[in-house]
Amino acid sequence: MPEVELRCTLSGIGPATVFEFEWKGPDGKLLEGDRFKNFHGNGTLVINKPTRADMGEYHCTVVFNPKNEKEKHSITPKPVFLYAGPAIVSNDNNKNMVEGDKLELKCEVTGYPTPTIGWYKGDQVLNTTITIQFDKYKGIDNGKLVIFELGYDDAGKYKCEAMNDYEPFIVEAVMEVRVKDKLAALWPFLGIVAEVVILCVIILVYEKRRSKKLAEEDETDGPTENTVDHKDVRHRRT
Repeated sequence: MPEVELRCTLSGIGPATVFEFEWKGPDGKLLEGDRFKNFHGNGTLVINKPTRADMGEYHCTVVFNPKNEKEKHSITPKPVFLYAGPAIVSNDNNKNMVEGDKLELKCEVTGYPTPTIGWYKGDQVLNTTITIQFDKYKGIDNGKLVIFELGYDDAGKYKCEAMNDYEPFIVEAVMEVRVKDKLAALWPFLGIVAEVVILCVIILVYEKRRSKKLAEEDETDGPTENTVDHKDVRHRRT
């Protein structure tokens, strides 16, 4: 949008009355600079290249007899609003969680009037429970979803939905949550331990069998006898 125009209307003023308009933005400061063009004579304010930072409530002040300090006075008509449909500025990425963790999903939205935020798991609306809570985020209610003590059933796709009365009316962001077993990180280590234990058992069994076999061979051979060859032995007469 290249520019937007706001008008401050004034009725019941005679043609001889001298007045001009001043404009203040949502932050209460007088609007000045190249982006703001104030047509003092007809109450029109033109905002060049408006952004979402410009949305909100504007006040025009009608200053009568602005060049006569004695007769100078002013009135402030009803405010004028620059509306904007809902938009999601940022949201959390998909998350890999562990069973028992605390999950936080954040959704930053803008719009004027301030959008309302709802949370869904799939197509099911989420409401406050013992384990589910909603907190304010970036100044907007329900901008953060908190789930305590995650379980396997909490895995799935979560949707943040923002809505107000101006186009595009409804916007959404989807975030997927995966939940792992709390012992998942230990499985590789437990696998290594199991392999070492099995290897030790195999070695022990092998050594036990080997020792038993050696013992049986010793028993089969029997004791060793020492024999003497008498052929070369001569009897000596006395």
